[in-house]
Amino acid sequence: MFSRMRTLAVVLFIALFFASSSVAQQATLRIMGWNLQGNGDDIDPKLLVEQLGIKQGVDIWGLSEVRPELFDDFLEGAKIGEAAEFEVIRGESGKNIRLAIIYNKSKLDLVASEELFKVFGLKKNSGLRAPLTAHFRGKKTKQEFIFMVNHLASGNAKDNEKQAIALREWVKTQSLPIIATGDYNSFDNRPVVKIMKETWFELEPIHNVPSFAKPLSGRIDHVFIGNRDKAVGWTGTAAIFLRESDELAVGPFTDTKKTTDHQPIGATFTINAVKEPPVEDDDDEPLLRQLLRRIDRLEERIRKLENK
Repeated sequence: MFSRMRTLAVVLFIALFFASSSVAQQATLRIMGWNLQGNGDDIDPKLLVEQLGIKQGVDIWGLSEVRPELFDDFLEGAKIGEAAEFEVIRGESGKNIRLAIIYNKSKLDLVASEELFKVFGLKKNSGLRAPLTAHFRGKKTKQEFIFMVNHLASGNAKDNEKQAIALREWVKTQSLPIIATGDYNSFDNRPVVKIMKETWFELEPIHNVPSFAKPLSGRIDHVFIGNRDKAVGWTGTAAIFLRESDELAVGPFTDTKKTTDHQPIGATFTINAVKEPPVEDDDDEPLLRQLLRRIDRLEERIRKLENK
């Protein structure tokens, strides 16, 4: 009897040991890009903070047109209703309308962050915005990726296209998957979007409604994926959301002055865990000894049960 139980226990233990080590872990990642119209004189910061807080489960915010004095206010808005720690990365270019990244510290480790002044040929005191990036590693998946927020030049088509060309070339130098969002000041099928799509994949919203208020009433906010081939095991969908709720936008909207003239664009990704590297020959012996010790303890428990 003991021999049969021992054999069964050992086989079962080995199966569970290796099965548990090979189960793929998955995690969801929700990102949101939003222009908060920092240049609007009538904007109500308290209302913007409230509208940020209504959107729940957002792991990374990519914000544009952020007034420097409101970085911490928007950080507090992102924390509303969330059982997690958040931190803000502050952009330095753009004078009074800057970029910001707010991220979930409980879910993501920040490896590094950088404002890419050289990519756009800008200085810190420039009125234009350099791309703001954060290199993250998922705590659960161990997947590494770069998150980028942009606000491309407006009012000058040549500057706008020049920046798109710079992003088109920059992504070629990168080795990690990249999620880029922001206000690109370009509608679909315009030169900037076409330039971006030469080296980036656009994750288009499931419903193509405007993200910018009347009278223009179009979508100038986008989500692009860089190095899509490196995002193995990733799936994602994007959508435009209402300003005043966490529901999908339904069509054209009007600027109310107190809030931003943009609706946020969001995307949710499912990301598989990084697979453990295969065990090298040199590691076989320690792993085997560990396994045998566990089997010995299991056999001892079985003996005690049989002696009762």
